[in-house]
Amino acid sequence: GGVSRALTAADERIIHRLECLAMGDVWRRSDNQGDRKDLEVDVRETLIGLGLPLSSEGARSALIEVGRWSNVSEDNLGVVVEPWSADTLEASRSLVKAEEKRRTLLLNTCKSIKTKPRKKPLAQLEDRFDLSSLPCVCIDAKRTSFRDDAIGIRLRSSTGRKVSKAASKWEVLIHIADVSDIYLKGEGLLPSHDIALLRHAAEQRGMSRYDLPLGPLHLLPPVALKALSLKTDEDSCNRCV
Repeated sequence: GGVSRALTAADERIIHRLECLAMGDVWRRSDNQGDRKDLEVDVRETLIGLGLPLSSEGARSALIEVGRWSNVSEDNLGVVVEPWSADTLEASRSLVKAEEKRRTLLLNTCKSIKTKPRKKPLAQLEDRFDLSSLPCVCIDAKRTSFRDDAIGIRLRSSTGRKVSKAASKWEVLIHIADVSDIYLKGEGLLPSHDIALLRHAAEQRGMSRYDLPLGPLHLLPPVALKALSLKTDEDSCNRCV
């Protein structure tokens, strides 16, 4: 498999609408008899052309048929449908392994170097500063699918910079999980092919939807988002911007 061919804007709009419908978005109705004539013409014609019913189940089947969604069979659970292509799910699993490796390397490096104020980032830390000794609080809810925001504080004097007497002696730090590997071209721990698949999946979906009856539709599979999320346990290391 690979990154699917580029679709037209109209194609992507139809697929996006089908995804929302498959996740329980209400079918618009024009009368009390449940007439669905006001369903977008191109969406309706797509389902009819595939010989599928004008329903959430039909939309789900259409997405599976065109390869945007996947059927995943599990023992004792029947058939589970994933709102991602098989290639995207496989790339996400590769991302999990790569992120675990990277975090372990960074954590071991932080433990091996002396923690002190530095004016320049460290090459061993991917040209980043080690702020692991500073207090920090993740501000996302525990059940949030992607925990990417945190705040912290530190004494201005601890930075080694000249501090104005008129300024507060404290400064607030805002930490945001760094997911740039997905969106910037370049070699990293993850093969470029997998990066391209994940980037393409996010670009295809365009935005996350949290208001659908059957659950949210994210830009990336939950397993990928979890791998990129901020870890809150002590024995962990986060890449932030």
